[in-house]
Amino acid sequence: MVSENKRIRDNRRRSLYLINSMRPLKIGSVKISKANTDEHELMKYLICRQLCKEGKQFITECYFKNLKRADIVCLDDLKVIEILGSETEKQCKEKIKSYPDEFEIIMVLANQPFHEKLIY
Repeated sequence: MVSENKRIRDNRRRSLYLINSMRPLKIGSVKISKANTDEHELMKYLICRQLCKEGKQFITECYFKNLKRADIVCLDDLKVIEILGSETEKQCKEKIKSYPDEFEIIMVLANQPFHEKLIY
């Protein structure tokens, strides 16, 4: 049986391998984009705040090696969190087809009240 610390360490290593290291990586900071709606950016902040409270490492506006960008990548859990604001669920499902298969994908609506269960 693998310890929790080893699982997290392995997940972080695997995540970082799949991420484009040619772009600056700021683990634990929230990058904002003027292209996103205020609701989208607020939900991103609230999700990252929750991940931070749980002691998890994350990267926002994260580019994979194939240059596809995800809203939030949680390194500890091999998880991508996509926030749906201006894009539809159908558009998001099309976009995530190009993400690395190792990641679990979670879609969160930007205009709903935040609750930590949204990301699990």
